[in-house]
Amino acid sequence: QSSKLPKTLFMLKRFFKAYTVPYCSSKVCSQCSTPCHGTSKNVNCPNCHSSSLIGNLIHIPIAKSLQTIISNHWDKLEAHVPHKDSNTVDDIWSGEAVRKDGDLQSNRFLALGISTDGIPIFKSTKSTLWPVYLIIHNLPPQIRFKGENIILCGLWQGPSKPDMAILLKPVVQYIEI
Repeated sequence: QSSKLPKTLFMLKRFFKAYTVPYCSSKVCSQCSTPCHGTSKNVNCPNCHSSSLIGNLIHIPIAKSLQTIISNHWDKLEAHVPHKDSNTVDDIWSGEAVRKDGDLQSNRFLALGISTDGIPIFKSTKSTLWPVYLIIHNLPPQIRFKGENIILCGLWQGPSKPDMAILLKPVVQYIEI
């Protein structure tokens, strides 16, 4: 089966132009790592006023995706009970922090995991791609990691590893809402 990822930077940009889910896009200052919003190619950093911008930073609001996944699997959301054998760790719910906090074992909390990892994606450039995913840990493990239940909430494309604080800040802000 062939990959569905765009093969070139041009095709990646074309994909996002046709993307129907709202998202925010910005460049990042190469001097201070501040996101720089604007449509002009001559955007200066609002923090240090540098015109040297690198990478493309995309963030996708998560509320609609969370609502869809939760409504599709409402009957499968779980309140997890840790194993009686305290040495067995086979899921996030088996961890020591969850065992100590009784409130986390109830259905009152939505446990989300954030994952990212970069790959060099284009042979024609030194560009790397860093997708940011959200995983709902309240779903049973057998459906938790299915593609339709994983939320793409951010994407970095640039010549190097992104500053994780800059990459994850909007995701954390979406979660806090």
